[in-house]
Amino acid sequence: MEEENKKSELVTSSMKMDRRDILKSLATVPIVGAFAYGMYKKNRYYETLNSKLLEELDFDIKEQTGLNVPTDKKIRIGVVGCGGRATYLMRSLGFANPAYIDEQIEWSKTDKGWQERLQNFIDQDDMGVEITAICDVFDIHAEEAIKSGQNIYRQGSKGKMGRAPKRYLTYQELVRADYKRKNEMYTFLN
Repeated sequence: MEEENKKSELVTSSMKMDRRDILKSLATVPIVGAFAYGMYKKNRYYETLNSKLLEELDFDIKEQTGLNVPTDKKIRIGVVGCGGRATYLMRSLGFANPAYIDEQIEWSKTDKGWQERLQNFIDQDDMGVEITAICDVFDIHAEEAIKSGQNIYRQGSKGKMGRAPKRYLTYQELVRADYKRKNEMYTFLN
């Protein structure tokens, strides 16, 4: 019985909060509030930035019913730096190197998961994007990116290809060419 009393006293004494503990916990309230306010301000900033970007591009999100964009209103993109990250970005837009497609086809012959993955890539919506310019100082990266930009039908190396993007060695050349075309192209840097 005595042992139970000691245990209950230990539990209740550990659960008691003195004045110091209360002040410590109240001191965190302004910090949490400041953190929440900072997150709110950051979210508002990005919402404003996104709406201004859409307004600048003359893009009304309310009018959009799907991802398919009429073929006469393609967004032309120039890629600066065609390494691994640019490869992934181009794939997400529906442009993959024909060798990559060939590899996917081979893997899909033995694995049902790869079949589904390949079919999803081939069937993805047209994003209304055209890769018109490639800029990279490394020939291998530039050539692979050009092949990816040409692969508008998402077929392997024996498939039909589109128009090849123009290659530039420096981003200054790419920007100058874009300016001469009256800013028809949007460039993303990698």
